[in-house]
Amino acid sequence: MAAGLRSFKAACPVCGEIAAHTASANLMRVVCLNCGRFQLSDAALQALVRLPAHERELMLTKARQEAQGGESYPSLRAFRGAAARATLPT
Repeated sequence: MAAGLRSFKAACPVCGEIAAHTASANLMRVVCLNCGRFQLSDAALQALVRLPAHERELMLTKARQEAQGGESYPSLRAFRGAAARATLPT
């Protein structure tokens, strides 16, 4: 394991189920059986834990949409205001 990284099991910040986490100083990668893979910054984590479950799921869905065909770990960002509450296309 690379220096400065730590791996541990903890609650998924999106769904609350136990998930594998790998964390560095300011970035956490999560692998959850329910939510899949994603990463988030400390700022996004702080914002995420204050949101209701349906808004956390919306943030993860937005991250997946933005990463299609790109990142192996979609990035959850600290979306603000209307961007976090936007209705997704069906």
